[in-house]
Amino acid sequence: MTATSQMDTKNMIEFHKSLPDLIHNHPRFLSEIQPLLQIKDSPLELGHTHGSFIENLVSEILISDFGFTPKNTQRSFGDCYYGSDPLNIKSGFSDKCGQPNMCSIKRLMDKYVDGEITGYYILKIKISKGQIKIHCCDILDHPDCLSSDIGTGQIMLKEEKFYSKIDTDQNIPLSREKKSKNLISLYDQSFVNHMRKKEEDHKKIMEKFGHLL
Repeated sequence: MTATSQMDTKNMIEFHKSLPDLIHNHPRFLSEIQPLLQIKDSPLELGHTHGSFIENLVSEILISDFGFTPKNTQRSFGDCYYGSDPLNIKSGFSDKCGQPNMCSIKRLMDKYVDGEITGYYILKIKISKGQIKIHCCDILDHPDCLSSDIGTGQIMLKEEKFYSKIDTDQNIPLSREKKSKNLISLYDQSFVNHMRKKEEDHKKIMEKFGHLL
């Protein structure tokens, strides 16, 4: 029996909510992160140089001390797993918010709607001005923090919305049915937007060059 199946949904949520404090207070995390707080490079340079180091460090801690298992391939769905559920670890050094890629929307729909996973968890580590902030949640509980691009096939995280919401602890879990509907709706709306843009592009090109046919 997997760790995921041993826990009901409520306990899974509570467990993942406890991860930020567990990581933040972990001796290895503190000792290896502390030197980074003193570096004066730009946030962009810090992210390029140290982002993967932080994400790998946290993954190693979760695997060695908190019952997570490693990903089995480079193209795995998460950086590590708790039972069957993936955990995506993202780090950043900038106060500016963007829309980082999370995962393939089609793959997420396949695995979630078919019942292979019970959630898609994200652990966000933000280091800025000598301060460390860590958040963890099932991102499927926050559909308003997600966008999708059918062109790339990716789900993206709307960081500004995410931080404004997660910092006020508005973490109300949704039902499995609601999460499934939200995912399918996100895919459908992204597809409609993508096709509309393609049609507009086609129209402009034909208006400009159609006379050459």
